[in-house]
Amino acid sequence: MTLTIYLVYALIFSVSIFRVYEPIVNAETSEQSIDRFWGEESSGDDVVLLDDGHHAAIARINLIEQAKNSIQIAYYTVQKGVIADAIFSSIIGAADRGVEVEVLLDGIFHNLRGSMKDIVYAFTQHPNIELKYYEPLNLLTPWTWNNRLHDKLMIIDQEYAIIGGRNLADKYFIQEKSEDAVKDRDVLIMNTNQQSSDISVIPQMKTYFAALWDHDFSKPAIKKLSKRQEQKGENHAIQLLADRNQLAIDFPHMFNQEINWEELSIPTNKISFIHNPIQRMNNVKVHIIPSKKALFGANSSRVDTVLSRDNMLSFLHNI
Repeated sequence: MTLTIYLVYALIFSVSIFRVYEPIVNAETSEQSIDRFWGEESSGDDVVLLDDGHHAAIARINLIEQAKNSIQIAYYTVQKGVIADAIFSSIIGAADRGVEVEVLLDGIFHNLRGSMKDIVYAFTQHPNIELKYYEPLNLLTPWTWNNRLHDKLMIIDQEYAIIGGRNLADKYFIQEKSEDAVKDRDVLIMNTNQQSSDISVIPQMKTYFAALWDHDFSKPAIKKLSKRQEQKGENHAIQLLADRNQLAIDFPHMFNQEINWEELSIPTNKISFIHNPIQRMNNVKVHIIPSKKALFGANSSRVDTVLSRDNMLSFLHNI
């Protein structure tokens, strides 16, 4: 009987409630002018399209290796494999150099359990690394289960950021000919004008990450390690660095590369960072809709309209 009552409670507050709850619509989510997203002069932000999975992996590792002061990372999920080992071992190496690292993962789909649990201990025991979970699973609050962190974001100092669709799993970075390969895309953003960082999009991204990080939804992965967990963490950190040395032998093209990102990049007039609201329950998604000229091949790629989700389908239907 108790289980039945709980299942009904969970069903109502994890599924049915979303059918009656109306999201709050404000100025940020209603239709508005695109002018604030448009620039006529160079923004100081250059971009590199990371279409190839191998290049996307190399970029992540290279930027972590270059980090001088801070690394901020937000991801939906991590899967055991070469990429996870390469990224995590590079993070340990950066933290050992004195770089401050903040890692935020989704509280349900992070996958740092079982054989990957020692990563949690390794990060938590390190004085320069903090690990948090966004909205961890709480069986007593089923209305929070749908509030997932789908971000895939990496920010290095005030200089670089990578944003796109790839989670930290081998299938996003292996050769596209492989049956397990998942095709996706990232963009590397580089702030080329450190003296005028206020016109760069990277401070906007850092502000958003800070809001996520400091929010009540984000909780430390572990508040306090036991002596045994701390020792396991120290041992695993040492093992990660040893694994990195071996990975550098097995995949030398992925590590310690001298890459001039500025030579590979193209300039932009303006980049704006648009994100979902940080709130539970239904969110109003914001969509950027290209003009008809842009859609049908005229000499303009300007984006004309910002619409809320409710208006998007009717807009496309009437094109």
